[in-house]
Amino acid sequence: MNRMHTFFLRARHWQVFVLLVGLLCAVQVVVTTSKEANYGTLGIPLLALLAKEVGWLCTAYWFWCLGSFLHWRVKPEFRLSLAFYAFTLVYPIVDMTFFQLLYQRVRPIYVGAMFPLHLFGLVCIISNIDFISKNLLSAEKQRRVTFLEYVWPFSLFLIFPVGIWFLQPRVNRLYAESVPQLTAETQIG
Repeated sequence: MNRMHTFFLRARHWQVFVLLVGLLCAVQVVVTTSKEANYGTLGIPLLALLAKEVGWLCTAYWFWCLGSFLHWRVKPEFRLSLAFYAFTLVYPIVDMTFFQLLYQRVRPIYVGAMFPLHLFGLVCIISNIDFISKNLLSAEKQRRVTFLEYVWPFSLFLIFPVGIWFLQPRVNRLYAESVPQLTAETQIG
């Protein structure tokens, strides 16, 4: 595990909140205050596009840290596909980037054709939340769980900024329980 991965797993709820929400707010300030001189041939502020991408990448990286750690914590017979999770984590970022880059250059009729791709991106985001929520409860209970059992963590992820305050302490607890296992594995390997 690298330092950023460890940071996101050990960080207090307020630290994650300040980092992610503060970053997203800073991105919004950059987007709203960017001048027209920043517009390139794309028709959108280049600095705003870069700032949005950084904000989304940090949020996606937090999701990756949670998902990969919780995947590791779940018993092998209850694990979900980590490769599919990685795909569903990357696809919305790629989709949003290309949509923003192409939106100004395509005819309006083609924008409607892009709708199914965006809908698939939304399905990917919901799949990410489902993956993390299910693995969180499976790691805590060490058994297979149903949707009705993990609907509360799922709902907390949907109300993203507020959910951090309730979900991150649970991740911290699981991480603290697994630190002896992690250090033993790194010494062996």
